[in-house]
Amino acid sequence: MTDRPASPAAGPGPSWDQLEQPLPDARRAAETGGPTTSPDAPTPFPVTATHLSPADRLLAADPGRLPGYDPAPLADPDRPPAEYHALSAALGCPDLFLVDADPGPDQLRFAAELAAEAARLGERVLVVTPTPADADAVLARLAEDPALPAGRALARHEHPDRLPAASAARTARALGDGALAAEVAACEARLAALRAAVEFADRLRTLADARTAALARLDAEAQKLAAELEARRKERTAASDPPAGVRQADGKKSGVLGLFKGLFAHKPPADPGLKAAEEAVVRLEAEAARLAAERSQVEENYRAGRELLVREAAGLADALRAAGLDDPDPFSESAERAAAAVPGLVERAEADLAAARRRAADPGGRGPESAREALARVRVVVATLDAVGADPLTAPPAGGGPAFARLVLTDADRLNEPEFAHAARAAARWVLVGSVTAPRGRRGPHRFGRPALFRRLWWHLHREAWRTEAGRLVAALADADSDRILREPLADRPEIELRFALDPAGGPVLAEVAFPPTTPAAEAKAFLARELGEVRLSPCGPVHWHEAADRLTACWPAADGPAGDWVELAPGVREKVVGTGPDCRTAAVAFDRTAGWDRESAARWLADRDGPGPRTAALPRPVVVAPARQPAGVSG
Repeated sequence: MTDRPASPAAGPGPSWDQLEQPLPDARRAAETGGPTTSPDAPTPFPVTATHLSPADRLLAADPGRLPGYDPAPLADPDRPPAEYHALSAALGCPDLFLVDADPGPDQLRFAAELAAEAARLGERVLVVTPTPADADAVLARLAEDPALPAGRALARHEHPDRLPAASAARTARALGDGALAAEVAACEARLAALRAAVEFADRLRTLADARTAALARLDAEAQKLAAELEARRKERTAASDPPAGVRQADGKKSGVLGLFKGLFAHKPPADPGLKAAEEAVVRLEAEAARLAAERSQVEENYRAGRELLVREAAGLADALRAAGLDDPDPFSESAERAAAAVPGLVERAEADLAAARRRAADPGGRGPESAREALARVRVVVATLDAVGADPLTAPPAGGGPAFARLVLTDADRLNEPEFAHAARAAARWVLVGSVTAPRGRRGPHRFGRPALFRRLWWHLHREAWRTEAGRLVAALADADSDRILREPLADRPEIELRFALDPAGGPVLAEVAFPPTTPAAEAKAFLARELGEVRLSPCGPVHWHEAADRLTACWPAADGPAGDWVELAPGVREKVVGTGPDCRTAAVAFDRTAGWDRESAARWLADRDGPGPRTAALPRPVVVAPARQPAGVSG
């Protein structure tokens, strides 16, 4: 309820090794059937002692002093408040959480949804069911999400051929075979890509060789042509210049006489050598232009052909990179270099494929050792109790420690203490889903004269804030023994009954307040806050803050609804109550800024009323209406 970020990882859960550390007075607590009252009584959860059974170690913890935690947000918020609360609290709880639900489909559905939500948050989850049929039902629900890797662990007496197809496809053997088949397929794809790259390299090399040959021919012709053109240009220059003596004599004549002689002088005929030289130069320059154009065309044809090859080889870069080439990009100038390295990789890829096919064909190679990575990717494992520790999917990690972050046990009311201890070693935190009221199973509701483990844990950890009793709404303020309760009507409101617990050490303690039938939950909460200073918040899921100019509001959207009643809790503090009777929920708490509240003080007010966090939740049960009795002699 504090302003901490909601997260299921409220610190690491208690490992089973922690249950081996002796703590003061734990034995006396277990022998007396309840927590000790000694000042140095053990307070953390779970309390441990080497000579106590796991159940006694858990039962020795003081529920009122357990560590707090933040509820976890859910991927699917569109749930009834009671179900949202159970899932959110179970996900956030760092140790042990109990859920009371009807046996059968309700428990299996809750276990599957809890496992899926925990896997979404990064946890690896083990779901244990009492029967193989229940395990298959949970797995069928999980399989509805194809993105969730789930597996089915088998006990030694279970055979995959007798499983439903969906479960058989998710056993360790099937996952191992699938991993090996995927390995073979990957090797085949890699080899095919390399062979395609070989073809690409050959075509690219042929194209490059043709370009090189054409450019070499054109360059040779251009070089020969350039030499001839230079010679012709020299001939033209020589033919166009007059003899030196003539140029000198003409240069000495000047004035009017020189002009007159120049106008009437006889011009010699054109030199045929000059004309031939000029024609040769023009022809050779045209030939040079043709060679340059042809060279440009060769380069353009190469670029076009290369681009066509690159388009045909789309995706080749990824295949080459998977085959081991560094940065092989067919679209870059390194394509030739990358393609040249491909042939050396083909032989290695062929060897890898042959080895993968041998592993897939060898019966001894289909076991979990060759598919360890595939098994490690499974986020949710569903099993019966006998399969825990017997199937590779439930094997502990190589480094030791629990194989799972969370254990979910269905039909937990049928478990005895050794069975719970056996399953609990596989995980760091535990969720037990069972029925508190239904005596069922081969063990019955009691074992050797005492209640079964689930019920003992429930009675020890469950703290009921509200309940109904003969139509009356009862607020539970403190633990009380029903055989030692003193009941007194309120003086000015005798319809309200105060119930006091007789504590020999400290005198009477107000334990319960019973309201008249049909009393709205909001009215009962208002009375407790106004007359007794008791604030009983019932949030659901993570808290969200909204800030406005005149108020601060802590909201719990999972509990909110269109209707609700506001209750004055303290000066400037109001609570929005949604629902009726014991199922009422806190939808929001508003703090008036004009009364001096700010974000820090509002969060501190909520934190001061934040308890250790619930360790129990009850799923709503359908109301069963008895059929009407028919008159005698009338048949249905």
